[in-house]
Order: sequence, then C-alpha cells, then structure tokens
Amino acid sequence: MTDENAKTTTVSGQSDAERESQAGRQKGSHPPVKGVSIFGFGAESRAQQAGLKKGDVISPYDGEGDLSTETLANIAAATSLPGISVRVGFIRDGVEHSVELQPGSLGIRAMDVILPGSVESEMVQSRDERAVRVIQNVYLTFALLGIFVLLAKLAGAKDEGNIPLILLSTILHAAVYLLLRTRSEGAIPLVLILCAFQCLRCITLFPYPPGDLKELLLKTIVFSAFLFYAYQILFFCRPSVRALFKEKGTLVY
Repeated sequence: MTDENAKTTTVSGQSDAERESQAGRQKGSHPPVKGVSIFGFGAESRAQQAGLKKGDVISPYDGEGDLSTETLANIAAATSLPGISVRVGFIRDGVEHSVELQPGSLGIRAMDVILPGSVESEMVQSRDERAVRVIQNVYLTFALLGIFVLLAKLAGAKDEGNIPLILLSTILHAAVYLLLRTRSEGAIPLVLILCAFQCLRCITLFPYPPGDLKELLLKTIVFSAFLFYAYQILFFCRPSVRALFKEKGTLVY
C-alpha cells in the first residue's frame, strides 16, 4: 500500500481535540470514527479493482478499527497469507459498506481522517426510519383490510356480533398509522399497548392444536401476527427509535 502521510483532519474541518470535546459533550453521541481516506490509487490497485473509490474511508480492516495509514499498512502486510481473504469495511457518503479482498498491499494513496460520531448515529437513524415506514404501511394495510371486512359483513348481515370488535381494531390500526406517519410521541405508548394486547390475544389461540388445514392456516397467520407485534414491543423501546418521535407534526412518507 502506498501511503502519503498527512496531518489528521476531520470532515468538518475542526481539530481533533475540538471534535472529541464536542462529541463528549453531546449526550448519547457516538465516539469519532478514525479511518483512512483514499485520495488516489497505484497501478493495478487491489482496492480499486474491488470497487473502492476516491473519498472512501476505510474502517475497519479485517475487524481492526481505529485505523491510521501506518496501522493499516502494518496490518495489511502482516496478514498477507495466500488464499485467505479479509473483510474491508469502508464508509461512502455516510453509508457503511464492506468488501472481501485478498490480504496484502491495497495499492492506495491515503491520509488519516476522523469522521464525526454522528455519521454512525445517522446510519442507525436511517435504518430505524426505514423500519418505521414499513411498520406504518403495515398498519395502513390492516386498517384498509378492516374496512373491507366491515363492508362485507354489513352487506351480508352475517356475524353482526363481531362488527364492534372489527370496528375498534380498524380504528386503532388507522390511528397508529396516522401517529406513526406524523411522528407523534403519542404513537409509541399506543403501539406498545396495542401490541401487548394483540400478543395476549394470539397466545390464547396457540394451546389448541389445529383440527384441519383451515385451522392450521389460521394458526400460521396468528403466529406471524404475534411475531410482528412482539417485534414492535422490542423495536419501539429502543432509544434510537424513540428519538425519531421527538419532533411532532413532521410528515414523513
């Protein structure tokens, strides 16, 4: 690996001490990520052939983080065993990627950098945001299915005793969808209460073995619903997810 030593810098232009001090003051912030930024490639670069580009920040290398150009060169040289690949992690446009390479010289020109800890938290937030969008769309689907079932029962005038329960379930699912979409803080307690109630309902149906194929299919659907609601209880208790609901009234779709 060809390295051009340069003074360690941060993405924002702040000094290392200022960045670390600021990161320490931020409640719940992640520590800065030290890595090696690529600004050029040598002839027949192994890293370039694997898809790495200028501006990519390598961290970690073969499980080793907190990298510098010196440590990366030493690790790459020490793991130059033929036939054994190593996993190289790198950050591009704030998103983590990884690729497997044969150990040895990477053929890059690089410099030390320190990425703000917010890069990691933004990636976590992005994953949580996508998960919330999927969940809110599932609730929308449930609400629409509830409306369809209600209309079908009203048209057929059968099993009218189930209509109040279906109506309540439809209203709750629609309310959860709207609260999730607007990122209202009230969405989390409502989701937790609804999911706990639905998990208990599902559990009551598990002890009885299915009598025929229809009941087996029904229990499979119930078990899938149980997993969906149980996952949400764990998901919406995470601090990173709760942080998404700090700003009220923000439309996200």
